[in-house]
Amino acid sequence: MPLEKVSEAQVNHIMLKSAQVMRGQQERIKELEGQVAAYQRRDHAEKIAHRAVERGIMDVDEADSYANDLAEGSEDLDLVEDFVGRAAAGVPLGKTLEKTAADANGGEDGESDVLTTFLLSSDIAG
Repeated sequence: MPLEKVSEAQVNHIMLKSAQVMRGQQERIKELEGQVAAYQRRDHAEKIAHRAVERGIMDVDEADSYANDLAEGSEDLDLVEDFVGRAAAGVPLGKTLEKTAADANGGEDGESDVLTTFLLSSDIAG
């Protein structure tokens, strides 16, 4: 089997072409890694929202929006998951403190919610 002679120019051309292809592959790999990370973050956010619904601290209707906000945000999802796991079951996270504690005599129906009752009866209120 005879050896084929290759000129230095041909070798340089092949090396340049190979480097170009490898750079393109590296860019594609980074792009795919980013997509995988985004899918993993969305999955993690959905699990957190589902856990919040299971614990009764979030309404089912709010879960999708909450998961989207988490997935698109920059919060540490492990920290958020830990918080949701430690939050008191049944105390809604979706309501703001201002809304739930605004009326000392209760809500529109004359009933006060769990958070308002706690705030008004605890030593924190002074």
